[in-house]
Amino acid sequence: MGDTSNCPANAPDPQLLLLGPVELKHARGNAPSRAAKQCLEYCGWILRYPGQTATTMMRSLLVAEGTRRSNMSRLRLWLGINDQGLPYLPEAYTGRIKLHPGVTSDWDRLHMLLPGGVKRASERSLVEALKLVRGAPLADAAPGQWHWAEEWRHEMIVLIRDMGVALCDMAVSRGDIDLARWATSRALLAAPEDDKLMTARIRTEHLAGNHLEVERLALHVTRIARSVGRDLPDDMVNLLQEAFEYTDTAPVLA
Repeated sequence: MGDTSNCPANAPDPQLLLLGPVELKHARGNAPSRAAKQCLEYCGWILRYPGQTATTMMRSLLVAEGTRRSNMSRLRLWLGINDQGLPYLPEAYTGRIKLHPGVTSDWDRLHMLLPGGVKRASERSLVEALKLVRGAPLADAAPGQWHWAEEWRHEMIVLIRDMGVALCDMAVSRGDIDLARWATSRALLAAPEDDKLMTARIRTEHLAGNHLEVERLALHVTRIARSVGRDLPDDMVNLLQEAFEYTDTAPVLA
């Protein structure tokens, strides 16, 4: 079991960070010398699918049973035991694999901050939730790993995008341009080039009278659209037409 001799009493429970490069914080044991990234993936899978069997886990992760057992042992030692002497990854004597309830993720934390969803969230809650975003979800997943998590990754990206747009709208409505910029910039870490976020950002700079930045952003989004052979969404086209209505520097819209 993990060595907890250097852990202070009431130390935080382990937390898996998913909203950016994948990391494990507050583990009570030492990181394994090999297969650490696989252990992180196993931890994420169990958080996503608690109570599943070893067979289901093996098929989902596309690994042999021997590999699965070895990595589970490594993860068990890495997570360690809590202050009450209970393992964070108990042996699955019942045939069902679960983590101790104390093991959480930043994705869990994000949902705790938004119990009623984005539409009912306060400005403060949205700020705290966006602070959890460090980059694209599962940003450093190795090739061949986390293939089972594509739907989960998309769910994270969409929610972060919606948070950024909502907070931007709140900030703009009371004239806080700095907060509006921060909201879109933070969300764009997870959803680069997202049309809704780019539209919100362009609208913010337009309202701020920052015509040079509007032009820069307009050129950027039109070039991206042309490079992939698609049209800009109507709301962005309308916004750009409004922004450049009285200028002589309007870019060619895709």
